[in-house]
Amino acid sequence: MDDAVGVIAPISAPASHQSRQPFSRQARAHNGAVTGVRWTSNGDYLVTAGQDARIRVWDASTGANTLAHFGPRVRNSVSSHLAERVPLIVPSGVMSPGHETLLWPNYNDQDDRGEIFMFGLREGTFIKLLKVPGLISASRQQQRGRSSALTAARINALAWRGNGASGEGLEMFSAHGDGTIRAWVSRVPEGEPDEAEEAEQEERKRKRDVLDEIYQGLMAPSVRFT
Repeated sequence: MDDAVGVIAPISAPASHQSRQPFSRQARAHNGAVTGVRWTSNGDYLVTAGQDARIRVWDASTGANTLAHFGPRVRNSVSSHLAERVPLIVPSGVMSPGHETLLWPNYNDQDDRGEIFMFGLREGTFIKLLKVPGLISASRQQQRGRSSALTAARINALAWRGNGASGEGLEMFSAHGDGTIRAWVSRVPEGEPDEAEEAEQEERKRKRDVLDEIYQGLMAPSVRFT
């Protein structure tokens, strides 16, 4: 529940501090099915995700909701089954203190994009968007029919390993609905287009495709009747 007080009073709490009751039948962590629970590696925080399109971060020392707000980008829509879907929490040894980070495999049944969001864990600050390469845009997907959980854009799980030997930091693996597993590394090659450049390139390709269709239509042989 939206409780910034918690059950246990913090050390710095004033004498007038009043903790909430440790148990309430009406209390709910999410306004929908909870699909995942994860601890941070140091045990300071508990992170939960639910089908209310919310990620919540709980202070383990007090039981309080930190009220970290991850914004309207987060999606965790109702699907045909309640599979576990949780954020990937980057270990504290990888990130500097105070910069704890999580990665969220975004998915919405109506908008199949193949996105992974990177957020700051403490404040919910948006850091970066990772996109599965080679996927068609949502608008073109709609032309082919409604998306499903059996697509490359559906990311069912994220896992990481320390990739210290290669000198490239974090290496991540994503499991997809089409039976594929993709590998990601933290270092981006030089010259790779950013999100705005990718959108511009996709728009240019769409215009070229339209022009090609018009050209092919003009060049098609006419039908003559004798």
